[in-house]
Amino acid sequence: MGREAAIVGKLMSKRQVIDMVNNLRLTGASMRLGDLRDMIAAVDDTRLQGSISPDMVTNLMTQNITAKLKEAYMKWPDTWRQWIGTDKTDYMDDQVREIVSQIGMIPALADSGGRFQEIKQPTIDEISLSIAGFGGYIAIDMKTRKSDHLKYFGQMGTRLGRAGVSRYHEYVYITMLQANPMYMDGEGHSLFDLTNHLNDNDDAGAGVTLTYDHLGDALDRFDNIVDSDGEKLNSGNRVILICGAANQEPADQIIKNPEKPGTANREKNTRRSRIAGIDVSRKLGTDWYLASAKDELEGLTMTFYEGKQEPSVTAENANGMYQFENPGKQRIRVDHWYGGSWAYPGSIIRGSTNN
Repeated sequence: MGREAAIVGKLMSKRQVIDMVNNLRLTGASMRLGDLRDMIAAVDDTRLQGSISPDMVTNLMTQNITAKLKEAYMKWPDTWRQWIGTDKTDYMDDQVREIVSQIGMIPALADSGGRFQEIKQPTIDEISLSIAGFGGYIAIDMKTRKSDHLKYFGQMGTRLGRAGVSRYHEYVYITMLQANPMYMDGEGHSLFDLTNHLNDNDDAGAGVTLTYDHLGDALDRFDNIVDSDGEKLNSGNRVILICGAANQEPADQIIKNPEKPGTANREKNTRRSRIAGIDVSRKLGTDWYLASAKDELEGLTMTFYEGKQEPSVTAENANGMYQFENPGKQRIRVDHWYGGSWAYPGSIIRGSTNN
């Protein structure tokens, strides 16, 4: 095919080649990168070659990788959005979020005179937030275009997308959940702290099987959680059941079975009305959690740098030092920037450790 493209290129004028490349860019049409390079090279005009290649080819290559990356990235389930909020920031340094507690009940008017009382100022907690960067470089040998052309780049985009979403899920489900991180309120408490947060259903760390009754125990904990001012949190009315694949079957039984699982006398499954959804993660093992639906109580918020929720792909400048020292190669950078913070520990209950 490369030889045919070269022959065609010799029969085309410089203007025709330029028009063809512009049409590719405007219409989104595709052409193998190797064929495009051969066709440009066949036009014996160094100014034309310099104006189109390699920057135009690199741009098309980057767009193709980006499209494949996003396609693969979105194939992983985004059921995390049921209980995780999203935010954006334009800054890369350490940041502080202020969480304002509830104000409790408004006071009753005095019996005599009906005078109003001053409402107590709510407590404000400051929690720290760091934006973490994930990414790296991949060096592409342009000679491979002679063998597989865009197929090589298409596979690269797909694999980068899978790698990016795998890293993101690792951060959400392991770093910010299973690893029991510090709450980041400056008081030295971990996220799951039975004494201070009342949100650990497996304080002994022995492991608690996901059953109908143990689910009830975890739900009961929601009903006893208060904020820093001692006010009951409005959480646990609609919860998301989070678990690994090992617990998907009992989770489905709990939420879908109209009858109480494991009973022979056809008792009604009354607890499933509080389960708003299931989030099954490929990262989790046998641990499971209950989280408030994000529209009920703010819990974990993922803050993305510049609001970019998918990884970015950037081709290194063709005039850079790397290309000068490594002729025939192009470096592609993939990067993703985000950080997580918990607003209320009372928005999440650990049903069981990964045991």
